[in-house]
Amino acid sequence: MFIERSGAWMQYGEQACGDHESSQAGREGKRRRCARANSAPGRRSRAVIWQLLLRVIDPLVPRSIREHQQVEELVRARSLVLITLTSCLGAAGVLAASLVSTILPEDMRLISTLALLALLLGNALALWVFRYSARFTLAANIYVLSVYLATVGTFLMADAPEYVHLLMMMFCIPVVMSYIADHTSAISWLVVITVSPCLAVLAGNPLVGAMFLACWWLGCFTMFSALCMEQFYRESMRSRLHMERDRFEFAAAHDPLTGLANRNTFDQRLQQSIERCATTGERLVLVMIDLNRFKPINDCYGHQTGDLILTTVAQRLRNLVRRADTVARLGGDEFAILVHSRDADGIAARISRTIGAPVAADGQRLSVGCSTGVAVCPDDSLEAGELLRIADERMYVDKRRRRMEVVV
Repeated sequence: MFIERSGAWMQYGEQACGDHESSQAGREGKRRRCARANSAPGRRSRAVIWQLLLRVIDPLVPRSIREHQQVEELVRARSLVLITLTSCLGAAGVLAASLVSTILPEDMRLISTLALLALLLGNALALWVFRYSARFTLAANIYVLSVYLATVGTFLMADAPEYVHLLMMMFCIPVVMSYIADHTSAISWLVVITVSPCLAVLAGNPLVGAMFLACWWLGCFTMFSALCMEQFYRESMRSRLHMERDRFEFAAAHDPLTGLANRNTFDQRLQQSIERCATTGERLVLVMIDLNRFKPINDCYGHQTGDLILTTVAQRLRNLVRRADTVARLGGDEFAILVHSRDADGIAARISRTIGAPVAADGQRLSVGCSTGVAVCPDDSLEAGELLRIADERMYVDKRRRRMEVVV
């Protein structure tokens, strides 16, 4: 029997060792695959291109935005710089090509040169304004104005059917403004784009007829609907993100059962209150509270009843102080209160009476008492650790005194 069990244990040990080795080999293989994926030529080349692009873009981003380290703002800034820089380079390239080539007629070459110069100067001005003012809306409006003037000016002066497609560029303007600037600027520019064909009608341009106007305004209304939908979606996402952030911040700063401040929050507020006492001379009362007879009730009636008592005590303590004061659960059945008051003894007495009131649970009236320890700032100390130590010692002195009274 012993030999059989020994053999079984040896077999189990060999199998466990084999499983452990196979799991280690699997993890090592996964690590090597990830390393190969990260070191793939395509990924390395994309990373190099991205780093080179950032070296060109980031010097044109305002220093305040780079140092502020707000991801959304930094992405918007880089996008604005990339759009204007690309537009500048594109306008410069097309301008050089139009001056060198002889494809365009002489009059069209003059019109395109003026339009490209306006676009180039407008983009350069937008880059300069944004670099030294960090104003998204102003820089974006300058960029969009240069695109608008170059497009509309070319169309009006050229008076040729092949230049009608240039007007389609203007539908990009509200999209750019909505992302980089704000929704109000996007709607304003959409209104300008909507009424722009009227300029061609007033100028007597034969290319702008009833069908053109109908299609144009249909596109503008479609763009307006898309902008409204995008704004509604963005606002809902922003509201949801704010709610999630507030929820996580509250969960990180409060006890999940009672909703009171947790130990970290209590320590921070204690230090802030001590600094306030040192500067203003106000008195700060620190009360440490430990429940009596809680463990027997929790063991006898169960954790659900214990949680009910803890939440009831927390609510009573919260109702006992002002909103500006702090009530915290330090852990288990231990609580603490920070109160700006001169009546330290009166506060401790009110706490004892409030907590000592019976709690209705499972058809019974259960009572828990409490032991309190009070420390006063600046009378006892101006150090957080020393105040906690004094209040804790006085709380256990009070607990021993109450036990002796029960024994007697």
